[in-house]
Amino acid sequence: MKSDLISSYSLIKTIGRCQSLIRIVIILLTANFAALSQSETLRINEFMALNSTTLADEDGDYSDWIEIYNPTPNAIDLLNWSLTDEKTNQQKWKFPQVIINANCYIVLFASGKNRTIAGQELHTNFKLAGSGEYFALFDPAGNVATVFDPSFPEQQSDISYGYFENDYVASTIPTPGAENQFAEHQLLPTPVFSYKRGFYEAPFEVEIISNLSNAQIYYTTDGSEPKEGNWI
Repeated sequence: MKSDLISSYSLIKTIGRCQSLIRIVIILLTANFAALSQSETLRINEFMALNSTTLADEDGDYSDWIEIYNPTPNAIDLLNWSLTDEKTNQQKWKFPQVIINANCYIVLFASGKNRTIAGQELHTNFKLAGSGEYFALFDPAGNVATVFDPSFPEQQSDISYGYFENDYVASTIPTPGAENQFAEHQLLPTPVFSYKRGFYEAPFEVEIISNLSNAQIYYTTDGSEPKEGNWI
């Protein structure tokens, strides 16, 4: 991607008896970071946990969908690779013998229909929770290829969650079966505050956290647009 992904949020936080408007901008930096294992093996490249109108399955249902990508220079047999939404059940759903060629994609549905006939549309035996949950891809030896642990964040209808620069971010341009695309001003995961909004008797320090490893958080407390220099 040629441009940084930028997302902004406005919300009210109350500290002591004074109410202040905190405006936040999260910038996902696009510097070149060392390649992770996600670039060396199959990965969950994109998925949609709240599919309302984007992609219909063979039954005409708008089921959750998952895209697997092979970034390696070699074809890989998916036989006995597995997907799961349960941390204690790594092989909840196993792939049949399907070859995914180098730099190619495969799209399947997380519909709960459990269809595993090679050469036909694949469906897992579980659905994805739009509210967020544990989600992982394992190789036949039990090594994790991709994992969202403890969970991927809460999802939005017809917005996918895709791989970008060794992280995962939401995309308003879903591309099942093709290279991920992201708008210049893109939705990023909502930052997490260490305290909930409310009224407090004593002052305290508030921590703002992003689950993106290469993000910077800019903020202001007067309602003005955050700029570089107003950051944690």
